[in-house]
Amino acid sequence: MDGATLARLDLEKKLESLLNELAFVRQVHDEEVAELLATLQASSQAAAEVAVAVAKPDLTSALREIRPQYESLAAKNLQSAEEWYKSKFANLNAQAAQH
Repeated sequence: MDGATLARLDLEKKLESLLNELAFVRQVHDEEVAELLATLQASSQAAAEVAVAVAKPDLTSALREIRPQYESLAAKNLQSAEEWYKSKFANLNAQAAQH
């Protein structure tokens, strides 16, 4: 009986040791899975940001296209304002000459 008791105690110690090792391996596994999920989420978020950046319209080229139109319109408005000013000034001079 002493041999059987010793064998049983030895097996119980081995079982406890294996259960502790299993708990440790599970904890390491869970940490690795959490780390991989975080990495995956970060990389998918970065990929989404790149996709959004690529999908954005090129504002620089749009502004280059619009600028000549704006400058042309501004020049026309300036010319029109100068003509209006000159006509009003001429009218005032004519009225002043009459009085």
